[in-house]
Amino acid sequence: MAATLASGPRAVLSHCCAAGLWRMYEDRSLTVVHVTLPYGAHGHSRSGIALHRSRSLPEAETTHRGAIPLTTPARTLMDLAASLSSRALERAVDEADRLRLAGHAELQAVAHAHRGHHGAARLATVLVSHQVGSTLTRSELEETFLAICRSHNLPQPKLNVRIARYTVDFLWAHEMLIVETDGYETHRLRGAFESDRERLTVLGCRTLRFTYRQVEGQPLVVANLVRSALRGP
Repeated sequence: MAATLASGPRAVLSHCCAAGLWRMYEDRSLTVVHVTLPYGAHGHSRSGIALHRSRSLPEAETTHRGAIPLTTPARTLMDLAASLSSRALERAVDEADRLRLAGHAELQAVAHAHRGHHGAARLATVLVSHQVGSTLTRSELEETFLAICRSHNLPQPKLNVRIARYTVDFLWAHEMLIVETDGYETHRLRGAFESDRERLTVLGCRTLRFTYRQVEGQPLVVANLVRSALRGP
């Protein structure tokens, strides 16, 4: 709040700082506070504050979270889109959807309203190529495995799918293949993990399990094992 007060009466928290407050995206390398002012509004640059000026910042795209003025979730994602990688933007969009902060229609509307804005163009592109909510990972290990699938041109799996009483990390439904990457920690004991896998096998699914060491250190081996399993027994 201090940053917005120091920047001018119409200043709002924005970009990655607003995304962090909304809990949609966390930038761990953040060293400055990002604040946006409407173009022409009186404001001051300060040390430790990244001041953005926007030619189009309607009141409908600003709000408050507690006492802090900030951009709405949809506007925040559009601003972030200009600097995030495509995958990071997908994750932020999925998280916004999971938290029910901004869905596909709202994001599409804000991108359409700001045609010509670099972030709007990139957000619109992601909305065309990405099904909102479809690739929300729960850990960095899952994220790394998904990156392996993409970099090795494997078919896109469904993520964190409920099957009977179980939630599985990755599922190729047509091939009835499951991949689990969360190791023994999630299942507590080796016996518990093997029991879960046996039950899923009874349901007709084949299950592969990859450890942290395999996913991080042997991506080609992992990709080849998945590709072979997808081709069938």
